[in-house]
Amino acid sequence: MSETVKTGRVVRQSHFVAPPEVAAPGETDAVKLDQAPTSMWTDAWRDLRKRPLFIISTIIILAVIVIAAFPSLFTSTDPRFCDLTYSMQGPTSGHWFGFDRQGCDGYSRTIYGASAAVLLAGDVTLLGPVIGVLFDALSDV
Repeated sequence: MSETVKTGRVVRQSHFVAPPEVAAPGETDAVKLDQAPTSMWTDAWRDLRKRPLFIISTIIILAVIVIAAFPSLFTSTDPRFCDLTYSMQGPTSGHWFGFDRQGCDGYSRTIYGASAAVLLAGDVTLLGPVIGVLFDALSDV
């Protein structure tokens, strides 16, 4: 809450100062000696485990990594096998995404394509900082 006081042409504003918080004796900056000290990573992990969004996103990421690592567990169809008799056919029980114009199974191509996508994402994630550090080192020379 601030008040504006007008004196002549100059407008002065008084500053609001919050009252000091009253804490019980011994509670401020108290260190519990009966517990082992925890690290920042431990505190972060403890907080993240309680958030449902973190759990759900972790499960989805792990599922995509497992699908990319072991695509043959999720489909038995060869992604390179194409038969024009199946061209533009809709989804069936064994082919969830249907077929494209060339008669290739969309589901098997998606599953096998996930491994290429995850591999590329990993390479970009790892090589980005390496290239950045290299250019930074060269720019100082």
